[in-house]
Amino acid sequence: MIGELLGDGSITFPGKRGNKARFIITMGINNYPYLLHLRYNIYKDLCTDTKLIFYPNPDKTGKPVQQYWFGTKSLLALTHLHNIWYINKQSGKSQYTKIVPININEMLKPIGLAHWIIGNGYWNTTDRTVNLCTDNFTEKK
Repeated sequence: MIGELLGDGSITFPGKRGNKARFIITMGINNYPYLLHLRYNIYKDLCTDTKLIFYPNPDKTGKPVQQYWFGTKSLLALTHLHNIWYINKQSGKSQYTKIVPININEMLKPIGLAHWIIGNGYWNTTDRTVNLCTDNFTEKK
């Protein structure tokens, strides 16, 4: 989950803030096979029986599907991860900003790095390097 949180994954509180958070990940249609793998192999025990959800709904908008997403069950363990990965933007309100935890070097394992690369990386043929997209993180984060 660490690799996904460095990319397109997030941890949210569904509905009114309770004490249990859930993991959500949204990806474009190009990553559909990978998202299927995550949902039905990696996170299968954390998810309900719901299938991948697509956006926008072509039946309602007439537009083609551009993204798919899924979410896990709400779990206390995910609330613990939320407390590590998010800071409250405004005291007293439930508005959070995702940050890179200070101990990311301890949290990120080789398999997490692989998931980060698959979800938000690419092979730069010119430089012959793997590039990771970190657009939503500032250097301070």
